[in-house]
Amino acid sequence: QGSTDASLAAVASGTYQVTVTNIATTCTAQDEVSLIFEPKPDVSISTADSIICEGETTLLESSVLSPNLIYNWYLDALSNNYSNNVSQVDEERITVGVAGTYSLVVETRSAGCRDTAHQTLQVRALPVFNLPNDTVVCFEDMEEGFMMLDAELARMTYLWSTGDTTQTIKAIEKGLYDVLVTDEDGCQSSDEVLIAEDCMPNMWIPSGFNPEGVFNPTWGFKGRGIEEFEIVVYNRWGELVWQSDDLNKQWDGTFNGHPVQQDVYVYKLTYSFYDVQNVLKKRDAVGTVTIIR
Repeated sequence: QGSTDASLAAVASGTYQVTVTNIATTCTAQDEVSLIFEPKPDVSISTADSIICEGETTLLESSVLSPNLIYNWYLDALSNNYSNNVSQVDEERITVGVAGTYSLVVETRSAGCRDTAHQTLQVRALPVFNLPNDTVVCFEDMEEGFMMLDAELARMTYLWSTGDTTQTIKAIEKGLYDVLVTDEDGCQSSDEVLIAEDCMPNMWIPSGFNPEGVFNPTWGFKGRGIEEFEIVVYNRWGELVWQSDDLNKQWDGTFNGHPVQQDVYVYKLTYSFYDVQNVLKKRDAVGTVTIIR
């Protein structure tokens, strides 16, 4: 049964007809109108990650996908009255990496029916730490024989290039050391340090020896980082009494098969080595050795 009121609130799609009758003359007139009610969009925002790490991005996507809809994305719309539009074109999905609340306004193209959805994105800071600067050391001269490397941040997970998973490690040889630090949110930072080794070439030469003694009956040497080596020994008259180019060879205090006398002898040492830039260097040294009998 139709309404007899002068006005009608239409709530459904269809064709509406009206007949108007003049009560005095009983004359009538008719008209009709067709109405289409579009359903209001029911939109939400889907995302794989509502929490990301600094430097990362995530995809925000409308739950309603249709060519009959207009999409507008806004950042922190509630505080800036929908003035910060973050999509330059009509996009069903956007890639974002800035923290804040994203709003999606969906509107039908024909009737302008709207719905709005919101999604908050949190951006976590990366772990901040620093390994030492690249350095040059000599492990042999270090008291402990190693260099301690510390990732500095506690209660994290660690993965060093050595395979270690502790906050600190002991570097015992030259090389490139790097560590990946992961916090409880899964955010990761890495750092590396290049440790080069440059042990100063050195010669350890005793100041004297006793050829007839129980201890130190020969005169020997130790060298580090030595490539080539030659030593010559002279008596006080400048006579060459011994020479060698072998670090493992030692002098027994004789000359031409006969013991030399107790005295102070002069030696001249020449040796070569490679520096940290792998350049061959040559050095000379002069000293004395005392023979005690």
